[in-house]
Amino acid sequence: MSFTLVAKFNISLHVPLLLKRVDDDPLLYEVQLDGYDVSLHLIPKSDLRLKAKNNKYWTVAYTAVEIFVSKEDIEPPPIDRYPGGTIGYETQRPYFEERLPQ
Repeated sequence: MSFTLVAKFNISLHVPLLLKRVDDDPLLYEVQLDGYDVSLHLIPKSDLRLKAKNNKYWTVAYTAVEIFVSKEDIEPPPIDRYPGGTIGYETQRPYFEERLPQ
């Protein structure tokens, strides 16, 4: 049985990116790197849009980047189950530490 392992990273930009794009451009980019599916999405600051009278497109400030990295994995992370139904996640640390640098 396989499952998809996904890492999500949210990065705030100290200085916004100002981009002039069509309104329906999601600014979502997807690639494969070393067997991983990577998607990058620019997040706009919704209250900051500028448009000069003679411009066709709005200039939008993007203040964050959201990155998803995913890969099919055959080995699920271990879960400790204790009497009474309690679940522990302590043994998952080595599992994720091994995969995070990749």
